[in-house]
Amino acid sequence: MPGSTTYELLQAFLQMRDQVSTDLGVAYLRHDSLEAYIATTQRAATDMREAVKQKNLVTGISEVYYRKFALLKTKSEYVWLGIRKSPRIRGLFVCC
Repeated sequence: MPGSTTYELLQAFLQMRDQVSTDLGVAYLRHDSLEAYIATTQRAATDMREAVKQKNLVTGISEVYYRKFALLKTKSEYVWLGIRKSPRIRGLFVCC
């Protein structure tokens, strides 16, 4: 964009940034000051602290083990089938 003013370049960049964030499904911080970042971080920490206080320890432990055992069932099994000669290819390869 040779010959463009800085204002036009800024507007083109902001439009491109909006398009990229829309395509990726992400949002950028509109309040990018240090004070806004600190306030957001403190609010998130407070929310996490309150969630932990409300969580029952026994229920939490049971949920963790339930997820762990549920994931064990969904893991695919890997079985070594060994090395064999292919009828089409000369040499050895690992059979999957």
